[in-house]
Amino acid sequence: MDDMTKINALSTMLRRHIDQVTTLSELLLQEYTALRDSQAEEIVQLAQEKSVLLMALKDLEIEQQQFLRSVLVSDENVQLATAIEKIAPQNPQALLSLNEELKKLAKQCHKQNQINGIVIGLRQQFTDNSLAILRGQNPAAATQLIYGRDGQAESRSGPSSLTKA
Repeated sequence: MDDMTKINALSTMLRRHIDQVTTLSELLLQEYTALRDSQAEEIVQLAQEKSVLLMALKDLEIEQQQFLRSVLVSDENVQLATAIEKIAPQNPQALLSLNEELKKLAKQCHKQNQINGIVIGLRQQFTDNSLAILRGQNPAAATQLIYGRDGQAESRSGPSSLTKA
């Protein structure tokens, strides 16, 4: 495989990767909106779409690593920036800028995923506190759970008159 073919193949892979990570970023924003607006059905649909996309990204990552190992004749995983320098030593800028764009998008996805996780945690805490009130427990105590033999969370305090009613 000549150098231009290698550069074109890697460029194509990076562009596909960027497209998929861009799609993931959009899904994460949609997920945030669905979480914020408590749209359960949309959350389930987005989770399924996200799962499929993450599998495709994993497959693309494997394909990219196999390509880099074959081109660089290496048995180890290769850092992309290092591979770019070896594949295109005369003019690595185009590939390096694609790599930087990919890194930037990945950081955006990571940040949005953290935000979504915080929203999920807050919703879960609200739900747990609401259930504690319905059980006649102190909501603050509801967050202090222990785990039984079956691995299920159990409250430290027993049922009260509200749960018996």
